[in-house]
Amino acid sequence: MKIKNVEDPDVSPLLKYTLIVSQKHVKWITDTFNLEKLPIPVGFTDNDVNLNAPRLYSDIFYPFYLEYLAKFGMIAYSLSLPLIARSDVREFTSNSIATSTEISNRVVVLINKGLYVRPPYISLPKKVDFVNRKGLLGSWLGKQRPLLASEILNIFGNLRSKVVIHTLCPGLAQVAELKDVRKHMLKGKELATNHIEILSSFFRDEDIPASSSWDAGITDSVVAPFSEKLMMFHVTMVTTAAIIASYGASMAVTMRRDLVAAYTKLIAETMAFAEDGINIMVDKGWLEQPPQSVDHVGLAA
Repeated sequence: MKIKNVEDPDVSPLLKYTLIVSQKHVKWITDTFNLEKLPIPVGFTDNDVNLNAPRLYSDIFYPFYLEYLAKFGMIAYSLSLPLIARSDVREFTSNSIATSTEISNRVVVLINKGLYVRPPYISLPKKVDFVNRKGLLGSWLGKQRPLLASEILNIFGNLRSKVVIHTLCPGLAQVAELKDVRKHMLKGKELATNHIEILSSFFRDEDIPASSSWDAGITDSVVAPFSEKLMMFHVTMVTTAAIIASYGASMAVTMRRDLVAAYTKLIAETMAFAEDGINIMVDKGWLEQPPQSVDHVGLAA
């Protein structure tokens, strides 16, 4: 199996593994739907991918991007597993958690190549201590208590995710032909820029070194490797959902009021961006109807 437009010998096996995993997932879901006589979603076909298009991103971008999607996969599958009663679906979801974890583990190739951006370093505690004042939750204004290690780690993770979006969106805007699609992609880049600034400010306020940026590299190609339907679906339904899930998970382990307020704002802005994307897809006839409950009132009308 040959992966198109990849030259790095360390990156190609990572993409091959991810492709094989994805193909197995699609086959299992298709077989299960056929067994249950459920309609198979149209999804995307070979017509949505142009394998002859020049490369749009450098090899460096791919591992960062896969790490980003693997993180979302681990979150999404883990949230789904406790809600599933059927044994074969539970097994599939459990295996999906394992493969998402394996993809994330394989991205250690970045460490070996000196490209992995490590979280900020903090001094290790020398003894167990207890909170002896009421400032743990922080205040809405004024001086705040220092960030907790968990808060620093989540800010760092969200920063790295937004850097991925900051590269993904302008690349897709560069090859999109429809004006509203290009405009949406550029709006995604602007949103990522603003969110990077807000998250970075929490590090700057405490003299914590912000994660160094990396140049993922967008080429000068103007030939679309994907259909605009696929690009819109991916940015709106997949990428945006991953950001919202990450912000929500970060908020759950955050105890400072100002940081919680920031995550609330970032989630609202991301949801507004997603709504704009969904409206574009609906207008173009690109969005399939997800399964829903029966509208008994409508049937009785």
